[in-house]
Amino acid sequence: MTNPFKEHYAFGLGVGTAGNGEKLFEHGGGINGFNTKMLYVPEQRLTVIVLANLNGGAADDIATDLRKIALHEQGTLLSDRVAARLSPAQLARVAGPYKFESGEVMIVSAPRGHLETQGAGPPRLQLYGQNALRYFSRTEDLQVAFERDAQQRITGLEMKRPALTPARRADR
Repeated sequence: MTNPFKEHYAFGLGVGTAGNGEKLFEHGGGINGFNTKMLYVPEQRLTVIVLANLNGGAADDIATDLRKIALHEQGTLLSDRVAARLSPAQLARVAGPYKFESGEVMIVSAPRGHLETQGAGPPRLQLYGQNALRYFSRTEDLQVAFERDAQQRITGLEMKRPALTPARRADR
């Protein structure tokens, strides 16, 4: 069951290596807003199982972070992220339309002490600032980093979910 026969896939298990080079077996799945992930590192006799009611790759990311923490590697849990208190002016500075390479536009607004997204990309989300340029969601494993040009104008954003998705400022 653990011998890969097609690239890194065995009978129902992904076979790979952990960040420290040790053998890793994994399996995950999901349906209608529920996601699961199982990781097993045989050399450490470590098993991580995550059952999540978060959309997207949250279960995968949480399982990976828990594995890292258990093996004394650096990891960041969603609950570890802390929102900074940002001024309405700091939030308004990054608000606006952002156009993805696909042509879809996402509107970022700054209603009440946080940002909200609407349109392309993920469903409507609230984003909280770690600082004036970096934001995160409390309900999905999503991070957003805003980009500036040499004149300090906001020119775009990158969304990490878990891969980076670039979008350019659409009103400039």
